[in-house]
Amino acid sequence: MTERIIFQKSTMLEELFGKTRWQRSAEIANLILRHYYPHVNPQTQLSATDVINTIKSSSLSGLFTASMNALQTDILYKSRLHGQSHIERTAVLCAFLALHLDFSEREFFLCLEAAKYHDAGRTREGEEPEHGRYGAQKIEAVCRTCTQEEQNLLKAVITAHCLPNKEELLIFQQYCGNDIISCRTFRQMIRILKDADALDRFRLSCHGPDIRYLRLKESQKLLLAACEMVNS
Repeated sequence: MTERIIFQKSTMLEELFGKTRWQRSAEIANLILRHYYPHVNPQTQLSATDVINTIKSSSLSGLFTASMNALQTDILYKSRLHGQSHIERTAVLCAFLALHLDFSEREFFLCLEAAKYHDAGRTREGEEPEHGRYGAQKIEAVCRTCTQEEQNLLKAVITAHCLPNKEELLIFQQYCGNDIISCRTFRQMIRILKDADALDRFRLSCHGPDIRYLRLKESQKLLLAACEMVNS
């Protein structure tokens, strides 16, 4: 039996990871998927339980818990749409995708740091293309255990997460130069963060994300899970 995970800073994560009955959430999510995503095969969809149990049973579950308990909530944008709950759901989805891509322990940690602070630079709701760059300016203060190279990588990912794909390489070079190894990690992390951020769009409307723009095949299997978590 998996040991109970305790989240000290989040009622929502406590509920998600302690939840045993998802019937109502699943019913709502299935109705939404049938209406707005009729072309998606429901048999391919993973549930919120699948996602959470994958994290719980992972060898990195302790790292996930410690990371979320270390979330510095004071610097987060205070908002129902882009605030702590959005950050935490995005981190759950990032964690699942990072596990799917066999991230190392350190890469997994950095992926969570990017998820936790990707909207820390927001000053308003709606379109704000520069909020990633503003958020990157806070990384040195909140990620003090990271090396300078890791901080630069996080700055690049957070800056790029709200900008067009065509700008990603230039942003990486601005922060990290031409480090080939870091660039490979950056490309994986930015795909994960952009997809996880997009999947949580069910909080904005029933339409959710446009799956044509999801970058990872595994992300397209997470519509049900993302919708269930929003409606839990």
